[in-house]
Amino acid sequence: MAAIDRAHQERLSAQSEDNPQARLVNDLRAQQDELGAQILFFEEDPERVSQLRDQQIVIAHQIAATLQPPNSVVENNAVASVKTATVTSVNFVIPLDQIKHRIVDYFSGGPKDKDNVDRIVDLYIPTLQEELKKCGVDDATSLANVLGQVANETAGFRTVQEYASGKEYEGRTELGNTNPGDGPRFKSRGLLGFPTGRANYTSLSQELGYGNRLVDSPEDVLTPEIAAQAVCYYLKKSGQKMFDALKNDDVVTVTKLITGGTNGLATRKDFVSIFKDIFSQKNTANVKQ
Repeated sequence: MAAIDRAHQERLSAQSEDNPQARLVNDLRAQQDELGAQILFFEEDPERVSQLRDQQIVIAHQIAATLQPPNSVVENNAVASVKTATVTSVNFVIPLDQIKHRIVDYFSGGPKDKDNVDRIVDLYIPTLQEELKKCGVDDATSLANVLGQVANETAGFRTVQEYASGKEYEGRTELGNTNPGDGPRFKSRGLLGFPTGRANYTSLSQELGYGNRLVDSPEDVLTPEIAAQAVCYYLKKSGQKMFDALKNDDVVTVTKLITGGTNGLATRKDFVSIFKDIFSQKNTANVKQ
């Protein structure tokens, strides 16, 4: 209950902010913390926990809609080994409605999750496409492979953060979780389930040029711009082997580079096939192959 009380006090403190945007964002972040504390408190009640997680996702989207995108992103030498001399535009707009229609029935949740799938697809996919063009993912095969992996990691565009509380990461020093509460605070977020742990949030924040922003406000990873930049960061960090595998439709290698194994390979292949099929439809006949 102490954590819930602290979050409540944070909401009260947020009201003292003079800047309207800062006041709203701080209040939303305090609501996120309060919901996280409630999830831990009600962990023996799966239905209640599910409802609380749904509320967290809604608030995360509100934060993303409120925050302004950064003016610039700094590319660090650690991920600069994969570069493209020019950015070739992908000459089509991803058909979001087709994605929603094809994806929503894939998992057992089915149509009951439609609103959540619609919200995540609309919020993240257009920004992700633009960011992928910047880092050289400019052909339909590569794009289908990235989106197939994203679809798998987000449970079919149902969530952009780990369903679990993150308590299992508590005290994991190899993840940099050395402070009390680091496990839940720095649980997996984003379109590829990355980052996880204080150390990864710290390195991502610094590599993208945000200083300590993602350490101070981990949920900022859920803003569309940062979520998309994190995907490109991860692709570049994996090196040229990743980009070659994407272009060669090598789902096995891409999966190994992302997960370290072949977890969920069959589902990932299914999602990649869905996107390849969507991109091959008549209304996207001008896709660059």
